[in-house]
Amino acid sequence: MFSPVWNYLKGYVIIKASGLSAGKFINMTSYYGINLWDIKNDGKAYYIKADIKDADELKEISRKSGCRTEVIKYKGLPVLVRKIKKRKAYALGAFIFAVLLYFLSGFVWTVNVEGNYRVPTEEIKEFCQQNGIYPGALKKDIEQTKAAELIIANFKDISWASVSVKGTEALISVAETIPQTEIIDNSYSCDIISDMDGIIENITVISGTPLVRAGDVVKKGDVLVSGRLEIKDGDEVKGEKYVKAEAYIRAQTVHKLILKVNLNQKSKQYTGRSTKRLEIEFLGQKKELGFDAGYNNYDKELFSDLSLKIGDYKVPFSVKVYNINEYETVLEHITEDEAAEKARDYLEAKEEELFGIESYVTDEKISTDVDNDSFIYTAFITVSQKIGVENPVAYNNDTLRGENN
Repeated sequence: MFSPVWNYLKGYVIIKASGLSAGKFINMTSYYGINLWDIKNDGKAYYIKADIKDADELKEISRKSGCRTEVIKYKGLPVLVRKIKKRKAYALGAFIFAVLLYFLSGFVWTVNVEGNYRVPTEEIKEFCQQNGIYPGALKKDIEQTKAAELIIANFKDISWASVSVKGTEALISVAETIPQTEIIDNSYSCDIISDMDGIIENITVISGTPLVRAGDVVKKGDVLVSGRLEIKDGDEVKGEKYVKAEAYIRAQTVHKLILKVNLNQKSKQYTGRSTKRLEIEFLGQKKELGFDAGYNNYDKELFSDLSLKIGDYKVPFSVKVYNINEYETVLEHITEDEAAEKARDYLEAKEEELFGIESYVTDEKISTDVDNDSFIYTAFITVSQKIGVENPVAYNNDTLRGENN
């Protein structure tokens, strides 16, 4: 198992032997007592490894056998030593790099948080930074036990924490408290009324008296679920009890939306002129260098970024090169189809904002018109969505009330 290590320490060559006499060449090396290993044949030539000290003798055997040989590569420690002797600057650079690497290993370069679900990671990192745990901090200055205690004391939703430093990483592990059960306030009475016109799709009542069912048409302001419960003795009403009405109600609603798209759209037309601009940033201060080409309108595109980071730590020095491309603003007349596509894209992007996160479109009827340079896009959109809002119950003073008065 130590042969590869020993061969590397002694040094070895990789030789390519080709031609009809390649087999004879290998046999002759054995006759002369030269050790070969890792002999491979790809169908065209043999690839052989041999001690570096036997390289000259192998050339002589190759000449005697009539075999064509070629040294592919010199490998091993002696080769490396020769390279270092020839390249003293390289050796010095390697030494400086090793020293720098050792020096940098004494700092924390990444800070990670695990185990948190409700408490935002950035909040924990910001608190740790205020208490000496951040990319660039000295590892020996971090008091791990004290830092964990401070985290527990500062965050009420964290019941346990530990801080550990491994390599150049500071790992903050936390366990959160069990979330408190949400308490629903039932101390007041209310109805659920419709907040828009529509057709009821389904209704699930948790508390209260339902006044509509699937298929019913409702108007905005109609009571959907009443918070008034009748107390009966047989068929005779003895009194009333008022509760907080709760229900899950979905309805089909129709929305009319009108969008106007200008058929004359501003667009960029690039002139083909461009230049480069250099931006140097040091300690938060920026300085731009480059020729002022006098462009009125231009796009600034990042060409190269020489910013440096060590883990999560950003070195406060960077050099960026930007392409500056000049353009002119021109009016471009778009077609009605292109205008309609812009309107549709806008509606799709705004669907959740307009109708709510639990909604989805079930039907859409479109009509279009043109008024001078305006394309008018009218959409009648049918949406399945959750409806109903709370409204204080209207007490009946002529009847008895229950315990929630």
